[in-house]
Formats: sequence, structure tokens, C-alpha cells
Amino acid sequence: MNLQYLKSYFIIKHRAAWYSFILTGLSLSLIHIFGPTNPVLLIFDRILPGAGWLEIAMLTLYALVVTDNIIDPSKTILWRKRIWLFFSIVFFTQLLLGLIGYKIFLMTGKLHFPIPALIFAGPLYRGEGVFMPILFFTTIALIGPAWCSYICYFGAWDNKVALGKRKATTLPAWRQPLRIVLSIVIFGGAYVMRLLDVPVTAAIIVAVSFALIGVGIILYFSRKTGMLVHCVTYCPIGLASVYFGRLNPFRVKINTDCIDCMKCTTSCRYDSLSKDDVIKRTPTISCTLCGDCMAVCPVDALEYRFFKMKPENARKLFFVLTISLHAIVLGFARI
Repeated sequence: MNLQYLKSYFIIKHRAAWYSFILTGLSLSLIHIFGPTNPVLLIFDRILPGAGWLEIAMLTLYALVVTDNIIDPSKTILWRKRIWLFFSIVFFTQLLLGLIGYKIFLMTGKLHFPIPALIFAGPLYRGEGVFMPILFFTTIALIGPAWCSYICYFGAWDNKVALGKRKATTLPAWRQPLRIVLSIVIFGGAYVMRLLDVPVTAAIIVAVSFALIGVGIILYFSRKTGMLVHCVTYCPIGLASVYFGRLNPFRVKINTDCIDCMKCTTSCRYDSLSKDDVIKRTPTISCTLCGDCMAVCPVDALEYRFFKMKPENARKLFFVLTISLHAIVLGFARI
């Protein structure tokens, strides 16, 4: 491989990347020092006591390199797909290792099903276990609905399948009310099952059935439409993410430079940028701040906004927070 290419690959070009480096390292260090010791949070520490600092160093460097590359609009789509899929592979690999008997790879030493809906439905049924809801709302508070496009371990596969279709098709208007009804049924059903004292075995069957239906939706509907149908229609956590995410000030906006070329509509896989949305100059509530639309805009008409901050600075802030959080969750969030 060309040595000059390698040198350019590892030279940090954006100052914002160093902010991710500092934020990730400081956050992981504080959690490591002052966080709970039972269970031990870092995998490396479970394998070899004291090795957690090596894991922190690796995650900190990871945040540095990823931020430096993803902040470049020409690389955003490629790097987002890479790190999102990498996150999911790490997550499910740890699940597999836990299933075959290596319980150190499970957060509490016990198996919890890796179904996004159970982030809320699980505690509603059990009446306990708030770690994942707290982690979810912390993420939403910092980066809004970007949880769906940078951290969700299930959405990464929905995205990969949807991208198999080169041009996405618009989903029907009844998708949104259906999404709301499904969320009410899922969360309400979990609570009712708790009130009725439904046995754990029956609850597990319901949860696994729900997950298998979701996989079927990904394999058939997402592949057929090119949209992330599971994420934007079936997943109740996706709904919670975009609605609670509105409390976060980050937004994607279309400025007056827009020439109505509609290239952004073909890049959006969250059904958030139809022709009408572009004409109205604002994405719908389904927007997850993924940034793919910005990468294909020929006139830079799409931009991140954060209060009255300049769009370029808002973009930098968004990626510093998002990639730092992505790296932190990669280190601590497990089954």
C-alpha cells in the first residue's frame, strides 16, 4: 500500500476531532473511576483487571479518527455506514459469546434480548431495570434522534438491507398513524402483561415473535422499498427517538440556496425528504440527523442548525457529541 496514502489517512485534519478525543477519553475515565464496580463495566477489565485503561485508550483513538473522517461531507455516508455496522457487529458478537457460555460479555451476567422495543417494554413488564432507558434518554438529550442512525444495533441491519435498492420509494401516508398505534399496543401490552402477572415464558415468546416479525419486515419491505421500514414504521423506540428528540435543539434545515434538484430525496432512507418536504424547506419529524442528504446536495443547501450557531460550527458540534457518545456506548452498552 502507498506509504503516502497511509500517512494522509492517519494525519488529523480537523480540530474538532481532538475535541472528540478529549470528550471521549474524559467521559470514559470518569465512568471507569466513579462508576459501578459490580458488574465491572469494561470488557477488558473483566478479562484482565487493570486492562480497562487500554480499552479506554483504544476507544478514545477510535473517536479521534472517526470524527476526523466523518466530519468531511464527502466521507460522511461511507463512515456512518461503517461505524454503525461495526457497532452492531460488536454488540451481537458479545451476545453470541454470552449465549455460548462466556457470561463476562453480558452487562449484568444475565441475558436480555437485544430488541430495541424492550428498552421500554422490558422495564414496563418487569417493574425494574432502568439502565437502558436512562442510557437512551441521555443519548436523546445530547444528540436527539441520531440514536437511530448512529447507535441502534438493530437499525444498522435495516439500513444495510434498504441500501440494496438503489432508489427508495415513498412510503404511504398511513405509515405514521400505524406507527403510533403499534407503539401504544406494544408498551401498553407490556404493562398489562405485568398487571396480569403473565409468566416470563409467555412474555419471552411474545418478545421473540415481535423480533422475528421485525426481521421479516426488514428482509421483505425494507429490501423492496429501499426505506428503513422497520425503523420508521414498526419500531416503537424509533418513534420515541424522533418525538422526544424534538426536545433536542439540533435540526436539519434547507436554506435558500436550494435549487430543487431533489437529489436529497433519493438519499434519505427515513422517509423524511419527499418532494413536498423539499418545497416546504424542512424535513419531516422522521429525520434522524444522519446527514446523508447533506453529502449529496450539490449546492450545500442542507445544514445542521443548533440555536443561532453558524451551520458549520453546528455540524462540528453535532459530530463531536455524536461520535463521542457512539464510542462511549460502544464501550459500555452490552446485552
